[in-house]
Amino acid sequence: MKHWYPRIAHAVIHVQTNISACIPMIDAMLKLYPMADAQASIAAHLHLKHDGDKNIFLANDHIIWEGYDAEETAAGFEVHFYKYVLANIEPELISIHAACVSIGTSSVMLAGISGAGKSSSCTAALLAGASYLSDEFALLDKEGHMHPFPRPLQWGKQRHPAFLHRQLLQAGFEKFGFRFNDFKQKRQYNLFWFPPHTAKQAIPLKAIVFPQYSTAVEGVEITPVLRSQALMELNNHLHHRYPPAKCIQELNQRVPQGIPFLYVQFSDVQQAWKTISQYLQLP
Repeated sequence: MKHWYPRIAHAVIHVQTNISACIPMIDAMLKLYPMADAQASIAAHLHLKHDGDKNIFLANDHIIWEGYDAEETAAGFEVHFYKYVLANIEPELISIHAACVSIGTSSVMLAGISGAGKSSSCTAALLAGASYLSDEFALLDKEGHMHPFPRPLQWGKQRHPAFLHRQLLQAGFEKFGFRFNDFKQKRQYNLFWFPPHTAKQAIPLKAIVFPQYSTAVEGVEITPVLRSQALMELNNHLHHRYPPAKCIQELNQRVPQGIPFLYVQFSDVQQAWKTISQYLQLP
């Protein structure tokens, strides 16, 4: 039996399995998280076990999935792992569908819908020497600090639209991949990337950027956004389902007063991050 105790903010999730084929994949999924010890207070227990001729996935002793393939079992675990983390960080922290990086003693949130360029902007920042907090779950506390939730970077396909694998590997990134059948029995490929620098502690939020990739843009266009408009936009990216008025209230209380909100259009993501850094006077 293999055990893991990943810690995300104040939540420790206990993961265990006796499925030997799942261990390398779970090791990869949890590689970037700090580990607590077995005596820590546990927020949730996730158990993957081989039982007879099938695999069983239990969450807090309740069966939530059964199957036969180790790779599919590991892929299912990843989805539920994030679900149980999010359930156990709130209300101390709220999660925003955004990337987040740190530079020096401040952090920058990159918020946007899938395809807008937030993952590419995050990767460009990491290639420029930033430290990684999150690519999907930006955790914001009540004091305006961002907490690390360093899920391995994933782009939904083997090739990144803006960066060559060689470029990432030369910069110190590592990778791990495996194939599995999804619920439609379609063959999928999970490819995880591990950046060379990962933030270890909560960091004050300095700015929020809404990136927007567009081939119609020459160079980089930066437009300041009013706080009220930015909070309305962030409301659309909250993972926690509150009534709209409560969402805006929570965001207004947590997002530090006076920080800049920027709408950034670009066709070259590396030039975009360089321009953002100069605009924000990042070190």
